[in-house]
Amino acid sequence: MRLDRFIARSRIVEIQSTDLRGALRELVSVATSRLKEELDPERLADQLVRRENTMTTYLGNGVAMPHLRIKMKRRYIFAVGRVKEDAP
Repeated sequence: MRLDRFIARSRIVEIQSTDLRGALRELVSVATSRLKEELDPERLADQLVRRENTMTTYLGNGVAMPHLRIKMKRRYIFAVGRVKEDAP
């Protein structure tokens, strides 16, 4: 499936981090890149980590959908992260 047909290429990131917190920070950074004045990326990453520790969003087969509901002007924002298959 070609994600760039539905999502801007700038919103698809190759995850470099090897831990959950780092991966979520990378995704939040991409998702909020144009909204820095409206959203605090560090705070969002912390909230995502807390949510994952409470209830995982792992769907199976290497797919997860970490997400939050927050008040903001836009209806939604998102980013897609990919990890190389041979990642630890």
